[in-house]
Formats: sequence, C-alpha cells, structure tokens
Amino acid sequence: MEGDCERPNLGLGEEDRNILIKEVDIVFHVAATVRFDEKLKTAIRINVKATRDLLRLARQMPRLKSFMHVSTIYSNCTQGVIEEEIYPPAANYEGIIGMVESFEDEVLEKNNADVRYGKDITFDKLIGKYPNTYTYSKQIAEDVVKQEGEGLPVGIQRPAIVTSTFKEPVRGWTNNIYGPTGVVLGAGLGFLRVLHCDEECEANFVPVDMCVNSMIVSAWDAAESFQESREREANFKIPVYNYQSTNDQPLIFKDHLYLVKKYGIYTPYKMAVWYHCFSYQKYYPVYITLAVLLHFLLGIIVDSVLVLLGRQRKMVKAYKKIHRFSSALSYFITKRWNIKNDRFRQALERMSEREQKLFFSDLKQFDWDEYFRFFTLGIRIYILKDPVDTISEAKAKYTRLYWLHQITKAVLVVLCSWVLWRFICFIM
Repeated sequence: MEGDCERPNLGLGEEDRNILIKEVDIVFHVAATVRFDEKLKTAIRINVKATRDLLRLARQMPRLKSFMHVSTIYSNCTQGVIEEEIYPPAANYEGIIGMVESFEDEVLEKNNADVRYGKDITFDKLIGKYPNTYTYSKQIAEDVVKQEGEGLPVGIQRPAIVTSTFKEPVRGWTNNIYGPTGVVLGAGLGFLRVLHCDEECEANFVPVDMCVNSMIVSAWDAAESFQESREREANFKIPVYNYQSTNDQPLIFKDHLYLVKKYGIYTPYKMAVWYHCFSYQKYYPVYITLAVLLHFLLGIIVDSVLVLLGRQRKMVKAYKKIHRFSSALSYFITKRWNIKNDRFRQALERMSEREQKLFFSDLKQFDWDEYFRFFTLGIRIYILKDPVDTISEAKAKYTRLYWLHQITKAVLVVLCSWVLWRFICFIM
C-alpha cells in the first residue's frame, strides 16, 4: 500500500486504512529515516510522529496479536550500560512534535540560534548529548511506544549495525553502502585510506537476515508474554530485546580489518583506482593529519591534473563527502558500551529446536570468518554490479596496483630522505 510517514495519518487513504484495521494481526514498524545528518523536523516526523500515528492505528485493529517497534541499539547511546528497558525520554514526544511543526526548518538547523520566540532555540540544546538527529528521534520514539502502546501487545527490538546477509536469501546480499559496508567499499576501491576508529572497540554488527529472524522471534515472544500477563491478570511490562553481537559473538575492529583484507584479496574490485592501504587511527589529531595528507592533498593533486586535461574537478568534493561520512561514523566506532541481551536469549530458549533452525538468529552459532568470505564478494556483485566473471581480470589489475603502490612509497621515502639531508646540510 502507498503511504508516507511524513504526511498526516501515514499518508494512507481511507480504504487502505480500513483494510489494515480489519485484516492485520501483526505489525512490524521498521520504517524510519536512518540518515545521521537528517533535518530535525524530518527525523521527528518520520521516527516519532509516524510511530505515534501507527500505534493509534494499531489500537483500532481487533485482531492485533503483536506490534514490534524496531528501534536501534544506539537509541540510548548516552548510557554506558544499555539494559533491555525503556529509558526516560530525551523530550516529551507531543511537545517535540508540536515544536518542529511550529518552527521553520532553518530555526532547527545545526549551529543556528533563534530568539524570535522568546527563548534561545539551538540545535545542540535540543538534542543534548545525542550525536545526531537519528539517535535522538529514535530514543524519543521508544517513549511513544511506552505511552501510546499501553494495553497493547507491543515490544521494542533494538538491532545493532545491520550488515549484509549471512545466508538468506543469498550470501552477502546488500543494497546500500551505509556504515561498515561503505567503509569496506571505499577502502577496496582505493579511495578511503584512513578512518577515525579505535581498533580495540567492538564492531557491533548483525547480518540482516538474522536480524529479520530476530524480529520475528521478538514479536512472537512479546505476544506470548502479553497473553501470559492477561491470564495472570498482571500488568504487562513492554519487553525490550537488544539484538547485538558484542556478548554472543564479539568482533573487534582490528579483527574486522584483518578479515576484510583476507577475503578482499580473493575478490578485488575491477573498478579499484589504487591498492588497498586502509588503516584505523584511534587518536583524532593523527587521523586528521593523515586525512589531510592521504585524502585532501591527493585530491588537490588529482583535481589539478584534471583541470590541465580540461576535465571537471571532483576528487576534493568527493573527499569532503567521505570526511562527513567518517565524522558521523566515528562516534560509534571509538566508544565502548556494556549492552545486555538477557531477554532475547530467554526468547531463543523458549523456542523449539525446529523453530531455532527455521528462524536462525542465535549469534552464538554464527561464524565471522565464514561470513566475511562472502561479505566483500556481495559488495562487488550487488553494489558495484561487477560479476564474478571479471575476478581474474581484477586480480591482474590488483597486482599492478600493488607494485605501483610499493614503487610510490619507495619514491616518497627517497624524496623525503633527500629533502631531510639537504635541510641538515643547510643548517650545518
């Protein structure tokens, strides 16, 4: 059905709304804007207001058995320990909805203050300690579920960073370059050479097919829990399910980089412009220095050559986008959280052996080495549209890029040594 989360009543026509009310018994609310730099008004409309409107629609469904709201593990990233519970909201959801609907977009933009309404309204004051509008709006949305979902069989699932498939429907499938997928793609193409990241931090990734299975498990468990509470005539506490890998199958970024390089050699990208020479840098000053030298300085050189050839400059502009992407990501890959997932583990234990296989979502039985065998291949096939037929050709190119990379390093070492020697001779 056609709908729009930014529009009133989810953009649904009256006939469609009536069909949903009469026919639907299970709701998975997954729709959201996941852009970190989304405008605050848009983020609140889609992630908060639409959640409220959908819950109000669900309240009219006489057959409703389960309503599963999909949040994010980082909705409460300001907490050092993230329990499976609903935390106090960052703002009153009705108040923030009314605010963003009353003000113009530019009033709520970052680094802007407006005093026309009798108070200093700034972006930073609104979102507080939250790193972006995504986490801020998703945190408020959880309170919407708590308030608007009272008396309904609702639950909240918080997945970690979702990556390509493990096995279903095919291995390595993905359709976007968000998060770690974009990092691997940029490094494999030779554009991305350094990223602000603590390689000892845990890479909290979950494959999308296992994540979907976990949503089904959570929805079932929430329905069962709701029914049990009604039978006992007890108050129903909305269950929260943290779905993440740091407890069940931990992976640090150092090992992530090793596995990407290990299997990237077997499936290099035909479109690569340089050899894979990517690294993580924990300390921000070091990262900035290397980003200037390896990204922006190189971009200026390439753009200068393009101008001399009568072509349009593009590298510096591309590296500005890469830097914005890196800055948005660095918050989540330079920090550590203690995340609990006891509730989800209990849900898995309630399932039969057959159900556990059918809705495979137990990360304790998951293997990262097996996963990364198909991760880079999936990016090659589904993002770059580069078939496996060209792998041998890409490997030959990769070998040439490797030696070009080594020769370039040798030339730079000789040049720097000569300059240093001349400087020493000059001052002596």
